[in-house]
Amino acid sequence: VTDYKPSAQRSIDEMRPEIEASVMAEAVRKAAMAAASGDAARVSGGAAFADVAKALDLEPSGAVTLTRTADTVPAPLLKAAYAAPRPAPGKVTSGTALLPNGDVALFVVTDVKSGALPTTPEAGSLMAQLAQRVAGQSAGVEFSAYVAELVRTAKVRLNEKVFE
Repeated sequence: VTDYKPSAQRSIDEMRPEIEASVMAEAVRKAAMAAASGDAARVSGGAAFADVAKALDLEPSGAVTLTRTADTVPAPLLKAAYAAPRPAPGKVTSGTALLPNGDVALFVVTDVKSGALPTTPEAGSLMAQLAQRVAGQSAGVEFSAYVAELVRTAKVRLNEKVFE
């Protein structure tokens, strides 16, 4: 540390520009989210995504196939896309996501494909190990709950000599 300034209370006049900028940024963010939610409703109602984007003077990024571990899209967008309901056949589901930089993303889900478990021998072995680990964790939780209930309800006398 080459320069240390102890904390000091700043006057409201000194803080006013920062406060105003923060309040304005929050208002803009809320307005953008409200507008994007309205546009998402229009798309879900049957409007073409391309037409909605064109009305906003934006260029859609195009169709992208996502997986839960995709690192090509921001995490909030990925989370929102996977939280969106499965679209009915021939329909789309749209939604919005607030990105880390403060921008709002409007997305459309056109199709959902369920995954399939691999059927190779290695995958079977891996699944058996995973099932065993989950069973062990479940048993540990069960045992901890049992011990906690015993401690709560039992009359326990401690032998102080043991702890000497």
